[in-house]
Amino acid sequence: MIACAWRYLRSKKLVWALLCGASIGLMHASKETCLISWAAAALAVACVTFSQRRRTRSQVSMPDGHRRSSWTAPLGGAALIAVFVSVICFSTFFQNWQGPIDSLRTYQTYFHRAGTEGLHIQPWYYFLKIFSFEKYGRGPVWTELFVIALAAIGGVAAFGRGGAKAPSRTLARFLTIYALFQFVVYSAIRYKTPWCMLQFFHPLCLLAGFGADWLFRRWPTVLVRGVVVGLLLIGSAHLAYQSYLLDFRFSYAHRTRQPYIYAHTVGDIKKLTGWIARLSQVHQDRGNMLIKVIAQDAWPLPWYLRRWPQIGYWESIPDDVDAPVIVVAEQLHQQIEARQKLEYQHPNMYGIRPGGVRVLVYVQQSLFDAYVAQEQGRTAARRESP
Repeated sequence: MIACAWRYLRSKKLVWALLCGASIGLMHASKETCLISWAAAALAVACVTFSQRRRTRSQVSMPDGHRRSSWTAPLGGAALIAVFVSVICFSTFFQNWQGPIDSLRTYQTYFHRAGTEGLHIQPWYYFLKIFSFEKYGRGPVWTELFVIALAAIGGVAAFGRGGAKAPSRTLARFLTIYALFQFVVYSAIRYKTPWCMLQFFHPLCLLAGFGADWLFRRWPTVLVRGVVVGLLLIGSAHLAYQSYLLDFRFSYAHRTRQPYIYAHTVGDIKKLTGWIARLSQVHQDRGNMLIKVIAQDAWPLPWYLRRWPQIGYWESIPDDVDAPVIVVAEQLHQQIEARQKLEYQHPNMYGIRPGGVRVLVYVQQSLFDAYVAQEQGRTAARRESP
């Protein structure tokens, strides 16, 4: 959205305004927090425009003779594209018209969740702590201070007289206000998760680029520029090293030693889907094997079990619980077993999310026996082969 809007302001080409509208529609289709981003963008535009009017006419402002009426077509086109893209996504390409309505009704849940007590309630300094200094036990120190320091330099330079040229300074001012507003809002909201900070971290990364550029141009001597380049390389190498640690050393196995992986899928989910896949190969319906999932909160099972079309989800226990495979929330297993009319193999337990969120997988005894017989036949065949 920001990139396309900036391109339009610089070139006045309608295509960039339409792409900006498409981006806005995709934002709405992606996450409810788009409202905060839009509010931050509107505030930033208003502040930058006001500051420019108080100063001399900026190079990025409307050029001479550019009347307000000329904004009607791009703004109207962007608005239509935004609505069109959002409706396409929420209606599943015009197949579910309840979807666009639900996309508006969801804000009732969103605003309620933002102010209630719960697992994700964090103090106001939660994001500030992640950015500055986090350390868990014997794990490494996690920090984004390199980015924050450069972003602060870029923001100060944007509002100072010795900053970048007029067009770049205008964009940097916008990013500064855009990032700060979102940081304040997300810090004030009690409901916090680590991925929410991406909304204001990406403009901070762009501001860090402005800060690095200002440092490089501030002192033109070769020696000082060499020192600046060296510091930038060291800081970038540290960020890359942190990424390496997160991806390869402190992922699932050591998730309690870093602040970024949060409420994620645990490794058992792959074992669960693999087990169901092997069972479906034995069942007479193959990929159309019936699966029943009974849990108040089954996520992320709808994503990992999406390949099976004959699957149903129940938040409460249905009258008929029997199926070749039943996936049940751990706390419901006694009630499920009381309603089962068929014989089932002793269930296997799988974790799906941190905090002890587990499910039990019941397999009909006849299906399990067919699977065992198939495996025994394969083992015998391998032994007989030369």
